[in-house]
Amino acid sequence: MKKYIRHYVELVSIGLVFGEPKDVEVESRNPLDITCDDSVDCFRFFDQPIVVDGNDTYYGDACNFTNWVYFGERITLDEFKALNGDDFSTEIKIESLKEKGIEYVCHTRNNRFLEMHIGDKTFDEVKEESKPKKPVSNLKLVTAAQKRQVRK
Repeated sequence: MKKYIRHYVELVSIGLVFGEPKDVEVESRNPLDITCDDSVDCFRFFDQPIVVDGNDTYYGDACNFTNWVYFGERITLDEFKALNGDDFSTEIKIESLKEKGIEYVCHTRNNRFLEMHIGDKTFDEVKEESKPKKPVSNLKLVTAAQKRQVRK
């Protein structure tokens, strides 16, 4: 009996009706390695355990889901309101989002608005986080005595 873990990316395209997710097996769970067409609004990774026992293969439940990564711009609910007007329908949507604890939505590259939960990111935010951090080069070692001198 052998146990395996397969990694997948769940790609979501939202049309007039919420799109059927497309699951694609991937080698890496690195968001920067994802290539997809412009119809995709967001994606997330998950794993699936598999057990092979002789000629039988057993598939476990999908697990280890990541947060969503959106193709678009993170905006506040106030920015959402400004883009959609000050009508009753927009007010109801905003109140509903606030009740769910949603503070941001993503204005996707396909001109859709999707709620962003804690931990969700835009693709641009992921790219920015992956850039190497600039090293701090002008640090000086300060002793406790020197700190007391500065406080006086």
